[in-house]
Amino acid sequence: GGSKSAPNQPVEIECEDCGHVNINPVRDEDGDMVCEACGEVLPEDDNLASAPRDNGTGIDNLRCKKCGTKNEHLEPDRNGKFQCKACDENIPINRCEHCNHLNPNAERDEDGDLVCEECGYVIEEDDDDDDDDECVVGGV
Repeated sequence: GGSKSAPNQPVEIECEDCGHVNINPVRDEDGDMVCEACGEVLPEDDNLASAPRDNGTGIDNLRCKKCGTKNEHLEPDRNGKFQCKACDENIPINRCEHCNHLNPNAERDEDGDLVCEECGYVIEEDDDDDDDDECVVGGV
């Protein structure tokens, strides 16, 4: 039996911060698996690892779509916008009023509405350009 899926296969987890591939990483006193190279907590469950968290003063675990940097303790600027610490790209983040979930880079549905990835409710946008149907295109 040359079965390749042995039950004691090594666990390989790539560190999101430094790129080091950890083989059978050990857990620290908090129960987190940490990178051998840089000490950052390793992602385990994709849903938990990639979900941004509100830490009270800012957002943890907010990934920039442009450069891929994972931002920790990201606080809004004076305009309430979140900017990537690495490339200064604006990271759109919308809080669902229904379930309070933070939706970074929220996707639009076929109606053009932002939808909460957690509960599916439409996120109310407080944009200033909501009244673009009254806009007259071209100087008439």
